[in-house]
Amino acid sequence: MSTRSRPETTPWFCPTRSTSSAIRPVRRCASSVWFRATKNSRLSRNKPLLVVGHRNPDTDSICAAISYARYKTEIAAVDAVACRAGSINRQTRFALDAFGADDPRLLADVLPRLSDIMIQRQDLLLVDSGSPLAEAYRIIVDRRFSFMPVVDEAGICVGRVTAVGLAALLDREGPPIGELLAMPVDSFLEPVGPTFPTSLPIRDAELTVNRSNEGGFIVTDERGAVAGIVTRMNFMTDSRFRVALVDHNESSQSVDGIEHAHIEEIVDHHRIGIGRTNTPITVINHVVGSTCTIVARMYREAGVSPPPALAGLMLSGVLSDTVVLNSPTTTDTDRSVAEWLGGIAELDPVEYGHAMFAAGSGLAELSADAIIGQDQKTYDERGRRFSVSQFEMVGFEGFWQRRVELAEALAARRAADDLYLSALMLTDITTSTTLLQISGPPLLLDRLAFPQPADGVFEMRGVLSRKKQVLPFLLELL
Repeated sequence: MSTRSRPETTPWFCPTRSTSSAIRPVRRCASSVWFRATKNSRLSRNKPLLVVGHRNPDTDSICAAISYARYKTEIAAVDAVACRAGSINRQTRFALDAFGADDPRLLADVLPRLSDIMIQRQDLLLVDSGSPLAEAYRIIVDRRFSFMPVVDEAGICVGRVTAVGLAALLDREGPPIGELLAMPVDSFLEPVGPTFPTSLPIRDAELTVNRSNEGGFIVTDERGAVAGIVTRMNFMTDSRFRVALVDHNESSQSVDGIEHAHIEEIVDHHRIGIGRTNTPITVINHVVGSTCTIVARMYREAGVSPPPALAGLMLSGVLSDTVVLNSPTTTDTDRSVAEWLGGIAELDPVEYGHAMFAAGSGLAELSADAIIGQDQKTYDERGRRFSVSQFEMVGFEGFWQRRVELAEALAARRAADDLYLSALMLTDITTSTTLLQISGPPLLLDRLAFPQPADGVFEMRGVLSRKKQVLPFLLELL
């Protein structure tokens, strides 16, 4: 053991000339010990409520997300953001453009990432690689850090100086301590250890963290520069996104990663298919034809008239899901709400509804995959997984021209997604007739008691609703 005395917190051998310019800046952390910090400005409770509809969103899903986010923000005083879980179809684009509405934020997933829990770069102290070792020593001692990242001029981490390594260095025989601490810090670097990109989902980083003895880990940006540090304590914070689901409640139809989010609310008009939740949540589920009907009723019951543009968006959702109030799912509540919203927006609901459907009904400009995927819902029932898509149109001429192409695309979708069956509803809103095209087991197709104008195509007169007519029928056949 060396007989050299250990330096004080502010050692006599530190250079008399200030070298603070060699320290990467900065603002102090909320806690002076970053690896023990528990405060984080991006915890789940401080995040906005993400209001999002189902995958492959239709007009009701998009307009319900926009209108309910506005309701939560302006009436319920909750910070809420309208989101979407897929591309916007042509009918919805018509509605958004008609009322000057911005697209909701696109969510690829709701998986919390390291960027959501890490200590941010601006809250860190970093040491330049050319600085004297004394700088790293002073910071580690003063702030009780377990290690200090050492970076080059580009901000890339080239190594670390650790408290354990410094203790071993100062205890061993060798040059005087003053000489050691005056030497460049890059002469004493230890390996960086595991590093992670900011975009890495927390769940993917946890396995590496659990297998490591390190107390903290460097997080890098797309250039490889230090973006922050994540510690074991950070992994204990509640980093989940706060989510309100609209126009659906089944996880198979929701945005990716929903099982890792904190679902706070559900506003929907479909069957209940959500699994068990860890905490009580608010569920608003009414037997009406549209989720926008529910949101509009909330405005009306609060004694608030929405702005004309917002009323027009909600009217679009009501008319889309009820097929201009002709679907068997349409209730007196839907009709009353449509009349109320039409009055505010100064629109005739039927006239506007037909214009909206005409704008989104053409098949010619869409690929077969786009037609099937535009409004596709996937279900898990009785150990079987299947999908039902719906495309509203004016007349069936476009379908017959592409029937074979669509049949091949349905079969490919069924195989790729490992589905028991894949179905496409082509619904003519002018005749209230649906052509149901199915790729599925022959035994199931043989049990469909409907006229069959072509192989795999069944004519269903008076059928407009997937939710109330086609889905229950298919469930009976499973």
